[in-house]
Amino acid sequence: DLDGKKPADVTNTIGSSHGGYYKASEVVQNIVYRDLLPMLNRIASRGVAIILLAHAANTKMTSPEGFDIRLAGPDIPNWILPPFIEWADAVLYASRDGEQRVLRAEGTNVILAKNRYSLPAELPLSWQGFVNAMTSNPTNTANRKAQTNG
Repeated sequence: DLDGKKPADVTNTIGSSHGGYYKASEVVQNIVYRDLLPMLNRIASRGVAIILLAHAANTKMTSPEGFDIRLAGPDIPNWILPPFIEWADAVLYASRDGEQRVLRAEGTNVILAKNRYSLPAELPLSWQGFVNAMTSNPTNTANRKAQTNG
């Protein structure tokens, strides 16, 4: 419900949202935590796969040790990126390896990627390649059967 505002009341710029100077990031964070992520959880609980896409960008992150590092990751503003990374079961990075297009499923010192499916570090960038990687892991197959039977 966009914090009780009517659609006509919501402005189009991040600097003037809801009448506050540069308060839009707080409004967006509230909407993400209060509305978007719970809605995505409800959809996922019905067995629907959710795929969120983003372009890649050079992203500045802070390591657990407190050092600033630059990673290729989703082109999402840093102030809203963490909840999406935490929520997602997989953050995959598409790139080229010679002539082949690949998905990277494990992070490196220059790529932000992760997965909770025990996918291989690199797999072909195709739907069939992804499905094959998901179904070749016995843990993923057992989890999927438990979700459909439970």
